[in-house]
Amino acid sequence: MDLKRGSGTSDPYLKCVIMSDEADWAAKTKVKANAKNAKGASWKQPLRIDVPSAIVAHLAASPLRVRILVWDKDYCKDDDFIGRVETRLHAPSGTIELPLCLGPMAAQLLPRGAVHPTLCCQFAIESLGVVLRQPDTETGMKELMEM
Repeated sequence: MDLKRGSGTSDPYLKCVIMSDEADWAAKTKVKANAKNAKGASWKQPLRIDVPSAIVAHLAASPLRVRILVWDKDYCKDDDFIGRVETRLHAPSGTIELPLCLGPMAAQLLPRGAVHPTLCCQFAIESLGVVLRQPDTETGMKELMEM
């Protein structure tokens, strides 16, 4: 993680997994190179995950689970795990805004008393799949990225 080397940046990307009792579906965002703050770590393009319409039709009876993993891309070694958010999607659309469960390295880098970073995204479950979008507000990993 570039944060450890003192540059104050990272190269974050998100992996998103939609889970049901029948199967899992996944996608990931592009890497945001040299991100320093929430604006640098925001993704303006939607992330689309196609889920069969039969699964989406039974959302009320069987909510989908979503796991969003935040990673830092490293080009010379394994990528660093920053943190994750996991929740259930009970409604056809809405906003997810939850504290990020930090990975060990990211937790060490967070200063004592610092505001815990959150991850925020909007979702819409459509007949062809789940679309995740990041809202335009300044949320995300600002505190972690500005260290």
